[in-house]
Amino acid sequence: MLETSRSDKWAHRLVRAAPIIVSAGLGSPFLLYIAAELGNNDGVGVRETPFLRVALMFTLLVSAGLQLCWAWAAYRVARGQSATSMVNGLFVLVLAACCAGCLLQLSMPETQLAELDIVLSLLVPVILLGFLACHWAASEALVAREVSAGRKSSFTVMFLLMLYLIIGIWWLRPRLLALQ
Repeated sequence: MLETSRSDKWAHRLVRAAPIIVSAGLGSPFLLYIAAELGNNDGVGVRETPFLRVALMFTLLVSAGLQLCWAWAAYRVARGQSATSMVNGLFVLVLAACCAGCLLQLSMPETQLAELDIVLSLLVPVILLGFLACHWAASEALVAREVSAGRKSSFTVMFLLMLYLIIGIWWLRPRLLALQ
């Protein structure tokens, strides 16, 4: 019997998490953002304050981190013992870049927004491409595992479900649980 590593155990725990909890964690930044935008436009919603800015960045970081961690867990469960360290490192680098972008945006005073825009205009495409590559790797691993198990699986559908995880988790979780 193969011994499972600590990261494999965490991946299996994360995949077994209730979909409603994961969906709530992914959707919370959008509700905060909508409340902040309503407050900026016509005075109806929540007024933007420094606390709201920090709360919005924190929930955005938690949401992106949760999505990346769940995609990593799906990758680990689908690949099993053959998970490559290069792809695992990609997940870590993208999460670190997300943290760096949020910290940069929070740490810059209002007077240095021009410099921040230059840095973020370079960092955001890197984060976006890395985010897509992580979801691509997880989708590819899941499709390969399902096909090897004799099930019919579509990469395009899997990638879209993985990318829009707030809805996709409801279809992906049973598939991953069947692979465990």
